[in-house]
Amino acid sequence: MAEVLPNLLLIGAMKAGTTTFSADLARWSGIFLPATKEPHFLSEPDFTPGAAGRAYARLYGSHEARAARYRLDASTGYAKMPLVKTVPERAFDLLGGDLRIIYLVRDPVERALSHHAHLLRNGRAPVSFAEALASVREITAYSRYGYQIGFWLEKFPEYSILPVCWESYLAHRDATLNAVAEFLRMPRASIAPDSPVALNRRDDIVNYPHWIRALLKLRHGATYKAIIAPALPRTFRVGFQRLFGRAGRGPEPIVDPGATTILRDHLGDDLARLSARFPDFRASWLPTADSGAVSVQKVSRLSPNDPPC
Repeated sequence: MAEVLPNLLLIGAMKAGTTTFSADLARWSGIFLPATKEPHFLSEPDFTPGAAGRAYARLYGSHEARAARYRLDASTGYAKMPLVKTVPERAFDLLGGDLRIIYLVRDPVERALSHHAHLLRNGRAPVSFAEALASVREITAYSRYGYQIGFWLEKFPEYSILPVCWESYLAHRDATLNAVAEFLRMPRASIAPDSPVALNRRDDIVNYPHWIRALLKLRHGATYKAIIAPALPRTFRVGFQRLFGRAGRGPEPIVDPGATTILRDHLGDDLARLSARFPDFRASWLPTADSGAVSVQKVSRLSPNDPPC
């Protein structure tokens, strides 16, 4: 039986709303999202094309996945340079050059604050945001959107990549998703007014006891993602998370306003590079922006091989 591979990636950014956004995409009949939202097969330290292909085949082997026009891998680990390297090359070699890529981004300073809170509650960062910026390289690196997407642009053309602004998605949800539908060459979508947003907010992150953290690390293994998770009922997985979510939330971050100002200034050149590569992209936090526009990349440079809707 031929391997069934994803043909749509949501590569991040981490702490930019990918849980909510991928849930909205999964509501479309033509998009399949597996039980393991973030398999991270392309960023595994011991990655091999054969092992990743087999793991994907198990994850997307159902009739529903095979029948879908798009099979979505929503792993935020795919935009974590320089800590997680060579993912674009692996994606191109394994999944092919026709891959569609969505990059969901938010205000980079707000993303960094959320990232710091996440690390702090898991015992991986100091309480002070300023100290964390100095000692934990990934907090700043993952907010350098121009830098992150630059690695993907070395392997994939601009028309195959769609940057989406989280703030515009919240403010103009239907319009943003309609632009995504145009990018994917699919019928326009409509989201129910009562559909939830911000499904994975910072306040929901908990500080698990060490023994529970060790146990939960099993969830990040390839065997769990490819075999165990798809076999578990969603109610069981959600209930398990809620049960351990009663643990303490940990210390609150200490944020010096001066540190956020310095970070925003530091990121200015990188955001300018993002704007230069995607000139139609709009966000209020860009160095020059039209905050009234729907902040999605207009899809005017489609591949000549794209099928009609």
